[in-house]
Amino acid sequence: MALESYQYLQEQVEEQKRQIATQTAILERMSYEDTLTGVYNRNKFNETLDAVFEEDVPMGVACFDLNGL
Repeated sequence: MALESYQYLQEQVEEQKRQIATQTAILERMSYEDTLTGVYNRNKFNETLDAVFEEDVPMGVACFDLNGL
């Protein structure tokens, strides 16, 4: 009986871990992506820019203003 209870609790913990991992992935995606357009936002830009600066590779940046469209 005790072993069955332990196994049940262990399964519950594993399920909760899976749910937390799924929700974490969703929240992380939401923090980098505009939900309406699916385009990366400023947070993703900053993270990518930091990674490029750490690697010290040549790069170029183009900026577009889409408000007038």
